[in-house]
Order: sequence, then structure tokens, then C-alpha cells
Amino acid sequence: MRPDRTRACGAGRTLVAAAVVVVGMATSSLAQTPAQPLIRVRGADPIVTGMIAEAAQSSPTFRRLVAAIDQTDGLVYAIRGRCRDGIRACLPHALTIAGTNRLLTVVIDHRLLGIEAEAILGHELQHALEILSDPTVTTGAAIYRFYDGHATRLGNRFETAAAVEAGVAVRAELTRRRRP
Repeated sequence: MRPDRTRACGAGRTLVAAAVVVVGMATSSLAQTPAQPLIRVRGADPIVTGMIAEAAQSSPTFRRLVAAIDQTDGLVYAIRGRCRDGIRACLPHALTIAGTNRLLTVVIDHRLLGIEAEAILGHELQHALEILSDPTVTTGAAIYRFYDGHATRLGNRFETAAAVEAGVAVRAELTRRRRP
């Protein structure tokens, strides 16, 4: 398998079209006025945007991840879709440069909602932060090399302890906050 085809947490074929849409959205939304802060973690539709807002409101870990990504040159688009091999979420090894920004896409299984989706999104945002924390990672191949040296390989995907811990922490925080 070619290095640029391996994915953190698996990925599906529909991502190429989604990436084109995300890049178009990113380039059109980069022209914000200086008074507006640049939102670096974005939902590609109202459902995902709502998940991001709800998780950020209820989970300190999720808020920390969003705040850390806000300090990078990255834009992370969360979209609903399907990942390869039945994986519930993935961060494809595809990175696009738009001006001074590095764009990543996180895919969440379109059937997931609520705490489960938000916890998995926290897990994937940790992966995005790992990539964006290294300014030398500017291509899909560089993502592969980064994870090849920093993560555990699970078949055709990579996993990090920090991402697993982030997902568990977000799930626990959301569960505690939303109990009646």
C-alpha cells in the first residue's frame, strides 16, 4: 500500500469529493475581516457544527483541543460520511495548503449522534492537533511519516494513546454533564 493511502483511523472512497467541497469552503471563508477570529474547527453542516458547539460547552477536554488547534495554522473540517473498514471516524492522510493554512478533514460516521459522535470527534481532533503541532507536516506523505514514527500501527491505520485518552475523557465529561 502506498504511504499516502494509509489513514489514521481508516477512510473511505467518498472523501475525495468531500475534500473538494471542504477546500472550496475553506478558501471562500478565509476572507474574514481582521475583527473576526478565525474559527479553526468547523462543521461542514449544521448537525456537525451543533455537535462541536455542544461538546465544547460541556467538555473541558474538547474545549482544550479546540483552543489548541486555534493556536495552529490549521483548519479542521468535520464532515459526516463513512470511513473504510467500518471505522466510526477517521482523519484521512490528506492535507491541503490554502494560503498560510493547512487544511485537514475529519470524517464522522453519518449514523452517529450525541455523546458517542462528540467523543469520537474529540478523539479525531487530538489526531488533528498532533499533525498540526508539527509545522513540517505539509503533505499526506508527511502525515504518514509522522505517524509511522509516533503511533501504533493497526492494520492500515495508526492510533495514538493521546487520541484514545482524549476520546475517553470527552465521553466521560459529556456523560457526567448530561446526566439528569
